[in-house]
Amino acid sequence: APLPADLKAARQQPLDKATVEQVQAAVLANDETKDYDFSSLSERVEQGLELAGTPAAAAVRDAILDELKAILKKARFREDTLLGKRKFAAADRDKEIAELGLMVRDDEPVEAQQAKQEEVDQVKAKFDELTVAYDAASAYRKTLRDLLDELTHDEDAAAEALAASQSSLTA
Repeated sequence: APLPADLKAARQQPLDKATVEQVQAAVLANDETKDYDFSSLSERVEQGLELAGTPAAAAVRDAILDELKAILKKARFREDTLLGKRKFAAADRDKEIAELGLMVRDDEPVEAQQAKQEEVDQVKAKFDELTVAYDAASAYRKTLRDLLDELTHDEDAAAEALAASQSSLTA
């Protein structure tokens, strides 16, 4: 039964400190999370290094990963919120553009068309602002996800190997 032992061993290994520090740097560089307090996480990372290879290390590792996953979950929520706002802004922009098109078609006075064009420009600027914010939130979340995947790579590989082995036994 080397596969369960491999998974157990992977879970007892400390998380790569440099990668955890990259997560911290990404979080602190983001305007939304720049005030995050990593003091307890840093202590747990050090504790994980001290306990490496022991059963207690798995619990410390889980606590660290839980905190990092919570940060990732908040990043996903912010990204989803911005996406929703961006969709509504796109609908507003499309409505204003359609109204301007109708004004041009109906040969409305130039002053009215210019006023509508200013409204279109304002709505478009809001949409563009939300697009930039959404793109930044998306890139931030993907960076965190990639770093988290890197941290759990060995454990994930061992879990996949175990699952494949178990499924081959039942097949």
